[in-house]
Amino acid sequence: MTIDAVAGENDIGLAAFNRNNSVQSILRTATFKSTLSADTPGLYILAVGIDEYKARENNLKFAVKDAEAFARKLAERSETLYRTRNIHVTVLKNGDASKTNIMGKIDELSRDVKPGDVFVLFIASHGVLKSGLYSIVTHDYDGRLDAGRLIDSGEIMDISKRIKALTQIVILDTCHAGGLDNFVSGLYDARMTVMARNMGLHMFASASSAQEALDGYKGQNGMFTYTLLEALANNRGADANKDGKVSIYELGAYAKERTAKYSQETGHSQTPVVNDFGRDIAVYVIE
Repeated sequence: MTIDAVAGENDIGLAAFNRNNSVQSILRTATFKSTLSADTPGLYILAVGIDEYKARENNLKFAVKDAEAFARKLAERSETLYRTRNIHVTVLKNGDASKTNIMGKIDELSRDVKPGDVFVLFIASHGVLKSGLYSIVTHDYDGRLDAGRLIDSGEIMDISKRIKALTQIVILDTCHAGGLDNFVSGLYDARMTVMARNMGLHMFASASSAQEALDGYKGQNGMFTYTLLEALANNRGADANKDGKVSIYELGAYAKERTAKYSQETGHSQTPVVNDFGRDIAVYVIE
């Protein structure tokens, strides 16, 4: 087995899991120091928005707008931290957002993204709980909920494993997205306790496992995406520690608090689930 090292100290953790990830072996760790030179970090954003499905009666109104607006705003604000040429944005929408195309793009990124880069996956679509397992619904949906039309929790975690970036942000603006939470927590706890200094996995779910995510707040965006865009709008209110930067921890906390507030005001029950494993990073510098 070959692993990709990063500049400086590297921590390796090894644990075995059973097939359904309910039993874990004792974790063994090792540390070594690499003499590699640090690469200039890059930011890779993959945003997926699906309004149109083969089963047209299930179409949405704001998912594509959410994906486009989030990718555009994040890339724009990230120029305060990254060189423009190192910010890479891909938006897949509607007919281009089939399961085959989404996973194909992940294959491409798995070859390009380096450990020192940051990877952001944003998906706005339908989400379902099937036999207790959360899944994202792709454009292929024609009324049948089967493997060819869904990206399930296990596949979302496989995406994370295939992408080499040590810092990853997964944002799911779908109904029932909080259903991913328990699956993720058990799978990543051991990994993160060892690698917290060098790694961060941040999971934002727009609603709990029992809730629906509002598709359209104030006629602009899905409610959760609306609050993310607020936080990304050079917003000093999102800078909780007043250090002149908005971090990923602060972004998630702001969006969670505002979504809960707005949903209460509208009478729509929606409480995001935000989990941060490992180290915090700056998202942008306030200007």
